[in-house]
Amino acid sequence: MRMVDEGKIAHIVIPKLDRAWRSAVDCLDTLEVWNAKEIQCHLLDLGGNTLNLSTPIGRFFLTIAAAFAELERSLVGERTKNALAQKIRGGYRAGTLPYGYRRDFDAPGRPCVPHPTEQAICARIYQLRSPTPRKTWNEIAAQLTAEGWHPRAGPHAQWSRQTLAAIFRRLSKDRDEATKALGFLRNLRS
Repeated sequence: MRMVDEGKIAHIVIPKLDRAWRSAVDCLDTLEVWNAKEIQCHLLDLGGNTLNLSTPIGRFFLTIAAAFAELERSLVGERTKNALAQKIRGGYRAGTLPYGYRRDFDAPGRPCVPHPTEQAICARIYQLRSPTPRKTWNEIAAQLTAEGWHPRAGPHAQWSRQTLAAIFRRLSKDRDEATKALGFLRNLRS
């Protein structure tokens, strides 16, 4: 946009109208500015033709095309939302899995199942943070590394404060999950 403002651009090529702007209003406003700066806009999904916004038919055609592009963008979003909702109703877990769980790809619906090693690490984080005085997240990260516990990214990765805090918050809210995690830790140590 800086180059547009400085007048260094004469032509802009846009592959698909619905990918360039979120709404018809945004499209029309932007193209009005470009037209005032005599920048030609080439829309590839309209055969690469330029739109002459100085004529009534050019403005009309762009308004209709932008409205259809906004409709298509909205419909794609709605279809995606509905498909994801259907998957979730069928037992599919969307989003990132919490630390301590893996997806069972062999089971119907690919449910989340406890990952024994990660559950033990969760329990160790819970143990290190719970006593008084509390250890800092940096102290916990250093102790986990010293004990040979690594984050998901592998042995060369560092524990992040956010990851440790999220694990501790989750276990603090759900005592049953904390108890299960402590059981995994006991099993690994025996």
